[in-house]
Amino acid sequence: MIRCKNNVFRGRRKESVRQDLEGCLAVKPDADNMRSSSRGFLEDTLRQCLARLDEQQSTLEAFVREREAEIEQFRRVAMAEIRATKAVIKAVEEQLGHRPAGKIPPLGRSETQNVSKPISHSKQIVDLTKQILAEEGRPLGRQAIVDRLLARDLDVASNDLPGLVTKALSRSGEFQVEKRLYWFADKPVPAS
Repeated sequence: MIRCKNNVFRGRRKESVRQDLEGCLAVKPDADNMRSSSRGFLEDTLRQCLARLDEQQSTLEAFVREREAEIEQFRRVAMAEIRATKAVIKAVEEQLGHRPAGKIPPLGRSETQNVSKPISHSKQIVDLTKQILAEEGRPLGRQAIVDRLLARDLDVASNDLPGLVTKALSRSGEFQVEKRLYWFADKPVPAS
């Protein structure tokens, strides 16, 4: 008779007994279980535990190897980006002629100009748009204005130049928009 947590196994089906035995393995054995258990049962239990331990250790080692590979891949990508950034910095320094930061002329000005404030990007966009609309003699859409600004070598660093153009033109108050076409605010829209 095998006792486990006050359960007695007599005349029960083999599967039911096996399930109860597995339940016993999860329970910390008490003194009665230790005395009544056979040496073979304990050896089998020990082998199962060791096998489970080996399996868990193998799984852990595989997990660690995968993460180490991911970390190495990330390190390689990061180092490549750092090298590329250093190359850009070096190229910019060479173009600037290694001038000290205080001596760099403001954006949109040459070194010979003696003006106190640099021209803002918005002001450049508004001024060039006025010239473009005057030359065209008709209202233009935002993308047409952007294309013409780029054709005139507008030097504005922006990830969203069309958005910047929209803001600059609407904030200036010098343009009106009808049917998504820009024209001077103080002039009537020419007939198409």
